[in-house]
Amino acid sequence: MKNRYLNTWVEYEGQPYYVMKPFRIGSGYDLFPGDITNSMKVLRNMSAELVHTLKKLYPPTFSNGETVLYKACTAKYRYKTELVTIIDDNRQFRVPYPYIIELKSGKRDTASPFELSHIDL
Repeated sequence: MKNRYLNTWVEYEGQPYYVMKPFRIGSGYDLFPGDITNSMKVLRNMSAELVHTLKKLYPPTFSNGETVLYKACTAKYRYKTELVTIIDDNRQFRVPYPYIIELKSGKRDTASPFELSHIDL
């Protein structure tokens, strides 16, 4: 039977998390935060029973070349908000941070769909 929660977004304690099955042996799941802040971290070895009770989330999607608002907490800048461009969309790989973005500085970074917002220009 296919696990309907694997590689999906769920809400845990009011925050978005991405459900992944770790490579290590065991029946637990890892939950990756949808927005990296100092208070959120990867939750390791969560039970299947708990994961299956969590509300599924359906994140927004973005297109290559789209200008979006990026809101995140980085180790270097703490909280950061700026307009960025979506360079690539790697959702087919089922990863928690599928978007490659280009910052104003020209540097590239990865982002989750919950760190990005559509804007009307």
